[in-house]
Amino acid sequence: MERSFHRTAGRRAQAAGFAIVALLAVGCGKKSPDGLGNGPTRVSSSSTGPASSSGQTEPDPGRRKTAFTAAPEIMSESEEGFVDLVFFIADHRRESDGTCVFRAKGLHDGREMEFEILYGSTARRVVEIRRSGASSDEFVKVLDKLFGTGLSPEAMSTSCQFSRVVLSGDPAHPESATMSTKLFHTSGDESLYFELYLNFDLPTRRLELKEKDSEYREAVMKVLSGKR
Repeated sequence: MERSFHRTAGRRAQAAGFAIVALLAVGCGKKSPDGLGNGPTRVSSSSTGPASSSGQTEPDPGRRKTAFTAAPEIMSESEEGFVDLVFFIADHRRESDGTCVFRAKGLHDGREMEFEILYGSTARRVVEIRRSGASSDEFVKVLDKLFGTGLSPEAMSTSCQFSRVVLSGDPAHPESATMSTKLFHTSGDESLYFELYLNFDLPTRRLELKEKDSEYREAVMKVLSGKR
């Protein structure tokens, strides 16, 4: 299932439209945890706000949530049927070109994980998820188990790039409000297309990485682990 307006052709048409608006198309399977490919989906309603026919809702970053002071259990806020992850922003900096760099940290069953996210400025509308060491490798190993994809990755890709559409917030002033973003991974291989939600809130030091469609799980894992 998916958090989307439509399935298959519709979602690619929508993504293509967003990519044109963003003037970007940069690149860095589909199996639910039971291996049947029938995982949950989120759809949105333009008239009444985010909602879905199954009762699931799109990620709602609009309300400010509990602040983090240390790495959380990454699955502690997942909705039923989804692998929605939360992380502590351990540190962040602003580069000369306006890019925000975050170091995200989390825990799962006592295992520590960490990676970096580079969030481009208004002019450079690109998001990059970047390996930061062995704890990043731990992240993709944990994610493989949570997704049930069975790819058994050994390491995280050095870098994965995405085009983005900002759903709320101001990239020029990310500290002023929660930033809500939809990420698109596009490449020459259609099987590696997927979308994710990325939300972050600097005052509360929270970063959320949420799936849009459980059918994207294998593609997510292949790109993040480099096992294509």
